[in-house]
This record gives sequence, C-alpha cells and structure tokens, in this order.
Amino acid sequence: MTEKTNIRHFDEISARIFAALYESFPLPLDIDCIELTKAAEIEANGAATKETRICIATLTWLQEEGYLKYQVKGKFDAFNIVLTAKGLSVLKAVPSSLETKTSIGERLVTAVKSGAINTAVEVLKIIFAVA
Repeated sequence: MTEKTNIRHFDEISARIFAALYESFPLPLDIDCIELTKAAEIEANGAATKETRICIATLTWLQEEGYLKYQVKGKFDAFNIVLTAKGLSVLKAVPSSLETKTSIGERLVTAVKSGAINTAVEVLKIIFAVA
C-alpha cells in the first residue's frame, strides 16, 4: 500500500475540519490534531507525527487564507476555532452544477459522518474552486 501524500493528508484533514466547524457554527470548537488524525501517539521524542504536523499546518493555512479563525494554537491543537464569513459563505453555497440543492457544507458533513472520505475530498475540491 502506498503512503498518502501530504496533499492527500491536507485534503482529508481539511474536510474533517470544515465539516466539524460547519456543523457547530456559530459555536467555536477546540480541535486536537492528535485526535483528529487518529494518530496513536506522539513520537518517542515528544515530536508530532507527520499526520499531526500536517494537521497543525492545515489549521494555520486555513486561517491565513481566511476560512477560519482561532484564538490560541497549542503544540498539537487549536482553541475557539470558528468559520469566518468567507468560510461560512463557501460552505453554504449550492453550486448550480449539483443536481440536488444541498449546500456544500451539508454534503461535506454527510460524507465525513458516513466515513466516505473520498467523497469528502471531492467536495473539498468544490470548496476551494468556489472560493
């Protein structure tokens, strides 16, 4: 089995983050990257696993691009994360190319909850195309 690329990790983590934030909006969430990535533990030297480092970098990138904001970022987590107006607007959009009138956010939440991560990644591509 081939190892996942960094971009694949980014896509899966972004999908999970967006789904969780959309479902909880307007209430902020705390996200623990070790838990989100299902990393069994940190490495023996106390460093984050590759997946956890990608999760932390993903949170930073999503904030820098204006999709979300948070108040404090710890070593492996971030606190009081909430969608920005840009993030919410993209997730509430219903692209005309979709046959159903379900928002991107609703489709993403459904895919993540059902474990259909490949579908969630495809929905994520729509998010970044719309923005």
